[in-house]
Amino acid sequence: LPRFLDEAATAALGDSLGWKYGDVAELVSITPAARSVAAGDTLPVELCWQTLGETDTNYTVFLQAVGPGDIVVADRYTFHGLGSYPTAIWERGRVFCDTLRMPIPVGLERTLVYRLAVGLLDDASDERLPGHDPAGNPLPPFAGEVRLGANPETARETPPPGDAAIRLAGAEFAPRRRAGETQPVTLHWYASEAVPIDYTVFVHLRDSDGRLVAQADGPPLDGWYPTSWWTSGEWVADEHAFALPAETPPGAYQLVVGLYDPATGERLGDEQSLGPVEIVAP
Repeated sequence: LPRFLDEAATAALGDSLGWKYGDVAELVSITPAARSVAAGDTLPVELCWQTLGETDTNYTVFLQAVGPGDIVVADRYTFHGLGSYPTAIWERGRVFCDTLRMPIPVGLERTLVYRLAVGLLDDASDERLPGHDPAGNPLPPFAGEVRLGANPETARETPPPGDAAIRLAGAEFAPRRRAGETQPVTLHWYASEAVPIDYTVFVHLRDSDGRLVAQADGPPLDGWYPTSWWTSGEWVADEHAFALPAETPPGAYQLVVGLYDPATGERLGDEQSLGPVEIVAP
């Protein structure tokens, strides 16, 4: 059975998310048992609900971990209370908390901060029960997030020298580029310690006089793995799409990278030169 709450226990939950699914249920809160879970483990997630009305349909509750491209990497589909408290026997106005245990595949490909999606599904029609937030807007796609750690493939090399909490260990990029093209720049970072700030990565192309010609600033891995989630001793491969304007003059340039706090502009450690880049005409 799920955990039924009295008035005092309900108040202790704090303000409700207020996510209402039809006239059946309101999602009060979602609480992962851990901030980070490794591949092969199980993630318990507590979902607290308030029943809004009675229904003849037994809706399935689903929990999904979603990654880039809306790819579902882990999920759990079940009835409330593992079937002991299905929606068809609900009584209006009850508040309860139910723990869903979602297994994380051993073969998880990447360590990222995955988004958590929650909802109710009508198995007969294979359609999700539509919902809205307290303002009456359609529900956002995700209700939370969690770091899922992939199993490391091989032992890494000696950490790069330096005092910064996050250090550049290497990079991969094309040393010869054509103006107007977009090509990847892959940065390999080492986190010597955890940081509380979500830093922005900057990738700058500069001419021989140090003038900025092109840039690709953004969070690591397109925002799917903010630096505040990195763990001490972790290695992170971070790919950025670097677009060159078509009007970039041919010549010799330098590619420079670093990290800064987007709130203050303050940099973390020194910028690093990746080396020369030759630009040719389109």
